[in-house]
Amino acid sequence: MIFSVVNKEVKMKKKEINKNTIVICIFCMIYFLVCLILEIRCWIHVDIPKELREGSMMAVAHEFALGKNPYLMPEDGSMPTFYMYGFLSPMITGELSRITGASVYIIATVCYALYKISACILIALGVYKKYKRSELAFLSACLLYTCFWRYVVYGGIFPDALGLCLSILLYYLMISSIENKKYHPILMALIVTLLFYTKVYFVFIFIGTALFLFMYKKKECIKFILAGAILCIVTIPIINRLFPLYFTESVLFMSGSPGYNILYSFKQLVALEKYFPVPILVIAGYLVYKAKLLVKEKVSYDSVISFPIIIFLSVLPVNIYFGGNDGTWLTYYLQLLMPTVILLFAEAYDYVMSDNKVLVKQFIKGKNKWQAVVSSIICLSILCPMLPYSISLYFKNSQVVEWSELYKEMDRIRESNDSDQLLVLGSDLSFYCTANDIDTLDDGECIYISQ
Repeated sequence: MIFSVVNKEVKMKKKEINKNTIVICIFCMIYFLVCLILEIRCWIHVDIPKELREGSMMAVAHEFALGKNPYLMPEDGSMPTFYMYGFLSPMITGELSRITGASVYIIATVCYALYKISACILIALGVYKKYKRSELAFLSACLLYTCFWRYVVYGGIFPDALGLCLSILLYYLMISSIENKKYHPILMALIVTLLFYTKVYFVFIFIGTALFLFMYKKKECIKFILAGAILCIVTIPIINRLFPLYFTESVLFMSGSPGYNILYSFKQLVALEKYFPVPILVIAGYLVYKAKLLVKEKVSYDSVISFPIIIFLSVLPVNIYFGGNDGTWLTYYLQLLMPTVILLFAEAYDYVMSDNKVLVKQFIKGKNKWQAVVSSIICLSILCPMLPYSISLYFKNSQVVEWSELYKEMDRIRESNDSDQLLVLGSDLSFYCTANDIDTLDDGECIYISQ
């Protein structure tokens, strides 16, 4: 009799439709679909560069695809391809191109899409695993989708996407470890090492992870740090031997990037609130509330300081420092800080919407007739501020026509001249030069480094 009553109650709960959850999920799916359709338009035109420095990664990937080592000084005395970022992303692209026979442009675009979609799925799974809220999982995925912007537009073929995907994988492993009480320090150290060889500054996300482990799981912290140190000691000499120019290009030439101004970083921090007003305001209030609990009410730190809070506070100063590099508008903030903002927003959202809060109890249980309206407002306020910027600078028909005409003119020049005798000066045509084996003095980063 008791089991039948329990089963009946379970069935009744399953049948209950939470309008809040359904409306938010529908809004998120529509937003995701709109962004995806807009971005597919960029993906189709794989032969058109979206950013000045994009061609350098394609040139390095192309050399990997040909079986060459892009980090060796050319024997003919010509200038090597300069590429400031990690070798992992172009190497994956080049090797897949060599295996499949597809062009590096197509492979890079497919990889970019897979990294992006995988990261969104991972953060949705992690958030759902932690809070058991499907609407929050959808919101987190949509917010992360915009973190793949570069200069607040379509990301382009950069290692950013792989770095973000690996970062979210690390955060997902931490969330799973906390929930299951089973940690994987060696695997997490391996991910951090891969981040270092993807894009150097991504390695700084290890700080928050190490701090959390030090506060709550000291043995796991020791394992994590030792594994990371061993991987660095082992891999650095190997990489230096295989790719002699790699550390020179990825570390030394970074000092030649555009001028540094700390005020530029704070301008971006203020501007970030324009694109993500609700999440930032919510976590600001949440952090103030947590600080009050810690200071005034003398609550123990282990019940107040969570993993999202630690990684947010550890990444923020790093972001402020790197954000001072001129010419990287919001790039560091979107790639390093925003994933932590999303996880912290998820924690704050779950706290506010929990059943023990009187103000939202009826809303959660579906007894509020304005529930769908409130849910719509939540979605509009969180997602819509980002959409205009997402739409504004995607490819226009006129741009596609102009590039097509330019490439036709280049085809005509190439047909009337020997390709070996052609030399292109500008980086705008780096995609075309790489695809057609034409020498260029700038694949995308030479002028940028010299500025």
